Amino acid sequence: MNKPNDRPHFRDSPLITAERLNANWNEALKLLPEWAGIAHVLPDRLHVVVGGKHPLPMFLPPLEMAVLAETTRFGHGVVTNANGSGPNGRAYAKLSLRDAADRNPTVRRYLSGADEGTAVKPLEIVSDYSASNSYFVSDGHAKRAAREEVLLHVKALAQVHLAPRELDAYLANLNELLQVLDGGILDLPEAAE
Repeated sequence: MNKPNDRPHFRDSPLITAERLNANWNEALKLLPEWAGIAHVLPDRLHVVVGGKHPLPMFLPPLEMAVLAETTRFGHGVVTNANGSGPNGRAYAKLSLRDAADRNPTVRRYLSGADEGTAVKPLEIVSDYSASNSYFVSDGHAKRAAREEVLLHVKALAQVHLAPRELDAYLANLNELLQVLDGGILDLPEAAE
């Protein structure tokens, strides 16, 4: 019988690479970080629920899920926050950087690579976190370039867990996933049934 501690940890699983996603994204994303609660595989994306106090459904294409999973591999996470309460309240997903509680960009800003002074809004479906469902707006509250900020903290935390050669491979893989996301060049097949 498996004990709770016998459960495989995402941190120890193989890197999610563009090649693994192309070969079989459903298999590559079988083990996810703990923040990705209740996960369901749909033909072209994953449905995960994040957050405790403000649970939020997120629909993520495989590439966006892989980017978030690799970004949070060593202890960063995805959490929810709410603006307001009641019928006008709105929950949203943001990265939770372990070593920088005051610098947690929204998931949309990170995935889109938003620059300083730019916010990212959903085009149509609020729970759809695909890159194609976003647009940029000016926002004076966005004080930093989201991706640049996150990658500094990802590297700092990964250095604690990895030897230099492993660190280089991990960061190169994450950068490749981000480049593929930005270029929109990965055309993945639907999940195998």
